Amino acid sequence: MKQDPSESTWLIRTVDFLLRRRRSVLLVTAILTALLALSASRLSFTTSPESVLNSSYPELQGLRAHEKDLGNFEHRLILIVKQDDAFKASTFDRLRRVSDAVSGVSGVLSVRSLVDPGFPLPDPAADPDGFRRAVEANPLLAPFLVSRDGRTAALWVELDPAVDAAGSREETVARVRTAAREAGVEPMISGVPAVRIAYSRHIREDLFLLPPLVTAILLLLLFVAFRRPILVLTPLLVVGLASLWTIGFLSLSGGRISVLTSILPSLVLVVGTATTIHVVARFREARFRGLGPVPAAREAMVRMALPCGLTGLTTAVGFSSLLVARIGDVRQFGVYSAVGALLAFLLGLPLTGILLSFGQGGAGRIAPRGDRSFRWLARLLIRRPAAGVLSSGIVVLVSIAGFARLKSETFMLEDVREDAPIHRATSEVDRHLGGVIGFDLVIRSEAGVLRPEVIRFARDLSRRLGALPGVRAAPGPATLLDQAARVAGVTDPGDELGPLILTGIRSLGGAAVARSFISDDGKLARIIVRTGDLGSVRSGEIREAAMALARASRPPGVQVSIGGLTVLAEKVLERLVTEMVRSTVIAFVVIFFLISLLFRSLAVGLLSMVPNFLPMIAAVGFMGLAGITVRSSIALIFAVALGIAVDDTIHILLRYRRERRRGKGVRRSVYATVLWAGRPVVLTSTILFCGFLAFTLSDFKATLQFGLIAAVTIATALVGDILLLPALILIGRRKRGG
Repeated sequence: MKQDPSESTWLIRTVDFLLRRRRSVLLVTAILTALLALSASRLSFTTSPESVLNSSYPELQGLRAHEKDLGNFEHRLILIVKQDDAFKASTFDRLRRVSDAVSGVSGVLSVRSLVDPGFPLPDPAADPDGFRRAVEANPLLAPFLVSRDGRTAALWVELDPAVDAAGSREETVARVRTAAREAGVEPMISGVPAVRIAYSRHIREDLFLLPPLVTAILLLLLFVAFRRPILVLTPLLVVGLASLWTIGFLSLSGGRISVLTSILPSLVLVVGTATTIHVVARFREARFRGLGPVPAAREAMVRMALPCGLTGLTTAVGFSSLLVARIGDVRQFGVYSAVGALLAFLLGLPLTGILLSFGQGGAGRIAPRGDRSFRWLARLLIRRPAAGVLSSGIVVLVSIAGFARLKSETFMLEDVREDAPIHRATSEVDRHLGGVIGFDLVIRSEAGVLRPEVIRFARDLSRRLGALPGVRAAPGPATLLDQAARVAGVTDPGDELGPLILTGIRSLGGAAVARSFISDDGKLARIIVRTGDLGSVRSGEIREAAMALARASRPPGVQVSIGGLTVLAEKVLERLVTEMVRSTVIAFVVIFFLISLLFRSLAVGLLSMVPNFLPMIAAVGFMGLAGITVRSSIALIFAVALGIAVDDTIHILLRYRRERRRGKGVRRSVYATVLWAGRPVVLTSTILFCGFLAFTLSDFKATLQFGLIAAVTIATALVGDILLLPALILIGRRKRGG
């Protein structure tokens, strides 16, 4: 009988060395853990575009250039004040107090409201009715600073970009809220900074909620499986260390916690358990045969080094395939999830064996009560291998039904529950105050945008855009000039007076409002198109219609383009989906060659990939059937799922090869493989399944849906490995006559 590669001399010597120096190994591990825990405690959070994209990313460069010329809404809070009548003297006085209080907050650059609209208007004290009529007739102010019915007012608070950062944004907004409360108003708060705060809070909640929850579920499942304290607590301790080390390395290398990396601790806890369970299962098998704790631990470490090492490597390959993405958060997630997968093996194999070697437990019954089920399943597959293929075929057919319903779409607040304060506040803005979400139609002319023909073009375009279904408002440079002329009492100013009118607006304190529509050099203008949170698909249709209208009537020498933060987000999503497909293909190819190299057979490599197509198909089908859209927080699941799903395939194939090398025939080898490898495979899959289901208890929809898709992937991977793979081996050998 050939020597098994897992029993090579260097491996045996390494294991013997670790067991002889086991106390020293534990001491060194404890010291390193303390240092990494100290580093992990200093992690910061981020939700800014720079955390997602490279500074060289063309879309990000375009956004920053756009902001420099025309400003943006990225640093603006919207304080929403509900009143019976925003124009009443008492309400107006209250708004004045709030505006003055918020203006004095450190980090606030300016406040626009009915009190200080930034646009020349009649004096509200001297002519309250005239002031009201002027506001209601001005599309630059209504519905942005006050709703059409006058029952909702808004304060637009411009934050200093220096304080609108992950470390100080929340403190600044808290001070703004406190100032408003002290002035007698309890405002609802929306705007991009408030959305980022909501996401940051969800990230923190998941960091503190999910790891203990996952640990509790693992504890319960391990207790049901093993019953003995040492066999239950050892895996939990080891994967806990792997999770902590991963976060420690993230902190040491300058990484930050983002929407994606927030699930790393829980992900490593779930994925890392597989290695420890296989070591524990092998340890129990050795103890059952009469070996003592140390020899049993030695055998478990030696025999599980190759399969667990290879599964750790393939899992890391699946994760690290995300490195092909140009999106910063995705690459960071790929790097550190791969690090976590490798740490789960590098810590899991030796530490599990060492800790088990200290105990006297684990010598009890190893055949669980479900042993008869595995015997029945093995006999069924040997007699009717087509049954295994049929079961997988049913999964494929159900999944295909969901393919046609799969959508790639994103919403601003899709990952936040509908009863969350930020969701209610943003919905209020969408309904009554012109909307938070939209895009900019940027008009460029080197000869100047204040030329009469360009102003006429902008006026006509604003009117047509405002008439499009789904568009709430579309003010532009012509709107600014027309309203300024109306306030000045000029009934028919003529478009040739645009430069003069703009100068007048700026001299009367309207420079900030003017710059929102026309750049200082007069070469750029924009129409602010507000649509509300319609989703990327509907918003894309509106943008296409807008560009069609612009191209059909633009004057010579005028260029029109689309800009804005939401447009950037949607372009990132489109690129991400493409990159995720590429990363999944890369992961398939690399894993195929790894397995082919291990078994020295391309046929075995191809065979191993067949059952791993099944969870990919099931994941896509489930997303379509469940109405889960493909977006940045979900798209990376496929490469992740492949890295996890292939693990059980490797354990099944290695056990089958070992049985064949013992001289058994194909049927007996399959029988032994299903009986002995089936138990730990089902156990690890069950733990992975339940561990990922724990993610569904998160209030953050991205984490919830990630857990659901991962759980479905694990379940279908189990079907592929425990039913389809043995059936394919039997059918293949039967056709070859072996």
